[in-house]
Amino acid sequence: MLKKALQKVNICVRQAVEDADLTIVNTAISVAPQYDYVRVSGEDIGLLVLLTALTSTHNNESEEGDAEAPTDEQLVDEQLECEDIEL
Repeated sequence: MLKKALQKVNICVRQAVEDADLTIVNTAISVAPQYDYVRVSGEDIGLLVLLTALTSTHNNESEEGDAEAPTDEQLVDEQLECEDIEL
């Protein structure tokens, strides 16, 4: 029901079959090259542990060097597109 409601407003949804934390982290890592920034929010320490373990082998540095992170206002102001993923 929630999945269909999110899809109606053009938000792509992935439903975790088993480990939701692993699905969230793997999704964030897989889409990271397409975006300047990827934000993973949650209240579970498992997300941080998985992000630390799984991203240690990835190099996300840009050719231009370290860019400044967007503010919360900038993130909220962005329009949602199908590329935006809500888990």
